[in-house]
Amino acid sequence: MSGHYIEAYAWARGDYTVTQPRILSECQATEGATTATGQIAAPTLFLAAVKAYVDTFTAVLASSYSHTWDQSTNRITITGGTAFTLSPSGNLRAALGLPAVTAGASSYTGTSAPLGVVPVWAEVEAAAPDAGAQVDLAEYRHGRSTVTYYSNHTRYLVRCWTEGEAAEAMRSGYCTRGRVRVHLGDDAHAQGPEHLDGYIDGYVYSAKIGAVDGEADEFVRVDLGIAVPEVAP
Repeated sequence: MSGHYIEAYAWARGDYTVTQPRILSECQATEGATTATGQIAAPTLFLAAVKAYVDTFTAVLASSYSHTWDQSTNRITITGGTAFTLSPSGNLRAALGLPAVTAGASSYTGTSAPLGVVPVWAEVEAAAPDAGAQVDLAEYRHGRSTVTYYSNHTRYLVRCWTEGEAAEAMRSGYCTRGRVRVHLGDDAHAQGPEHLDGYIDGYVYSAKIGAVDGEADEFVRVDLGIAVPEVAP
């Protein structure tokens, strides 16, 4: 499963649009009498948003801060050089999987699976791109989310399998709505003929969750329809 995961995009100012579900607000860290407030200024990949918060802590506070996402345990850890209080606002605490109290320690590890990134096994099918001359606006609704996009795009079917807490995070989290990135391996390029282990970055227009697989029905299958906008030449 190394390198295979789905990552949501995060928006830090609390604004809500149909393509960017509100995941994160802001995050504060306090050392003694000094508080650093981390924010992001535009939609950002979930783990990059967490890094931006941590980088702000390092820039403002006396200690150095870091973060990790352990894909094998599916836990996020935020670490400082001394005891600090971590204060995520909005639904960021749940998105990170952090415990209810994060005060008095120099490191905090999530007690539940994060909702903004989910490890998966994945395979991809690409549908034919819509005709470039067609510019109709399409809107799809699934669950509580709506996504709107123009038809000049390529549609992908991403079939994923996950299990345990990760399956529940897929159901209740942010990786089946709005804009997401599906990482198919360690290649940092968009997926294509020369980058089969790259990523698919686009907008979820359909999500089917719940089919089970495996000898003991231990795996949950998730089928995501993802629309990737065509890049203008």
